[in-house]
Amino acid sequence: MVDYLYDGTFEGFLTCIHAHYYEEKASGVYRQENYQANLLNGSRFIETDEEKAVKVYKAIEKKISREDLRRIYRVFLSSNTEKENILLRYILLGFREGSGVNQLHSNPVVYAVQQWENKVSFETHRIKGLARFSALKNDAAGTGGQEILYCCFEPDHDILELVANHFADRLKNDPFIIHDKTRSKAIFAQGGSWYISG
Repeated sequence: MVDYLYDGTFEGFLTCIHAHYYEEKASGVYRQENYQANLLNGSRFIETDEEKAVKVYKAIEKKISREDLRRIYRVFLSSNTEKENILLRYILLGFREGSGVNQLHSNPVVYAVQQWENKVSFETHRIKGLARFSALKNDAAGTGGQEILYCCFEPDHDILELVANHFADRLKNDPFIIHDKTRSKAIFAQGGSWYISG
């Protein structure tokens, strides 16, 4: 068994799950930038492979459930430093138990996933209701001085993507920026479309 290191993306994490099944069993999965080497396990960097990631994505959706795929992604966005290993164990359990895995409330892995999903969901809901925007003057050429709405916040979890559609729909007539100061990235939106840059 070996520790798998990855680039921090969800696709990279799913590629590690693929490697666990088709190459060598993972003793753990860690972001390369945060990894602390230990004497018990060797480590190996797993290059992100979109095709393998899609296979795992579809397998989770088919063998466990679509809701569990969403649950896994929300927990992946959490600030939990052990999330990859919790999710590795949850996915392995899900492939064994199928769609009933989330009903195994007494299982510590299932309980941990449910708790972290709740934390991410609660913060997402709270930000949707509490975000406050300031109007900034846009002096860029061709904008006619149209104002840009700006909101800066420091969420516990990486929830920008989870709030983007809500605000893009609510503010479709106003260009806006929502800045996650903690992670140095932001949503840029106009006319109902958005992208994240960091």
